[in-house]
Amino acid sequence: MKSVFITILLFAAVMLAIHFGVFNFMSSTAAYYLSFGLLIIVLLIALKTLGNPFAGKDKSDEKK
Repeated sequence: MKSVFITILLFAAVMLAIHFGVFNFMSSTAAYYLSFGLLIIVLLIALKTLGNPFAGKDKSDEKK
């Protein structure tokens, strides 16, 4: 019975998302540019945090 209730809630959530136009926004050009901007920001943060993977092997943390 719990799975039936959860399924009904999921259908209701999808119907509300359709009613409020969530999927229309997700397919708009503004959402594309927003996701592209977030991707660039996350890649820059990863580059800063993890370092440049294309850098030479000169910067080794091992002591010689």
